Amino acid sequence: MISSSSSGQVLVVQLLGWVLRGVAQVMLLNNPVSGLLIVGGHFLQNPWWALNALIGTFISTVSALLLGQNRGAVSAGLHGYNGTLVGMLMAVFSAKGSWYWWLLLPNVFMSMLCPVVSSALSSVVGEWDLPILTLPFNILLCVHVAATGGNHPYFPQLALPAGSVGQPLDPHLPPHVL
Repeated sequence: MISSSSSGQVLVVQLLGWVLRGVAQVMLLNNPVSGLLIVGGHFLQNPWWALNALIGTFISTVSALLLGQNRGAVSAGLHGYNGTLVGMLMAVFSAKGSWYWWLLLPNVFMSMLCPVVSSALSSVVGEWDLPILTLPFNILLCVHVAATGGNHPYFPQLALPAGSVGQPLDPHLPPHVL
């Protein structure tokens, strides 16, 4: 047994549940089974995007634990869903395509920052009792895209042409599959 908690579960099993809840929280669900179904769907769609999403969720959740965030919020997946979004969308917007392993470095770094940005924003907007929702994801992804852009030698972003809103990112998909 690795380590056990007050609920009697092995920490690795608990962490797996927290990560799956973090994935499910993207759809406002607090259920690891829902997270497992979402991860399965992501792997069917694009395994590289799903792997990046899982890595982002795991890193964000572990970072929140190491930073001493509220354990109840961590176990509900509230510190994982921004990592899910950061990891997946970094892979989606990468011009290097699938299985570009160097993308995992900024994915891990930005996912580690998710709980930090969440805490900072919570302390600012907490005075007005406002939720932060996906604002940390939006901030971190915008910083990544602005820092790398389309001409970065290692992490170039997709250059979306004007008028391409609503078109699939994969040109091989039919237009009705969005």
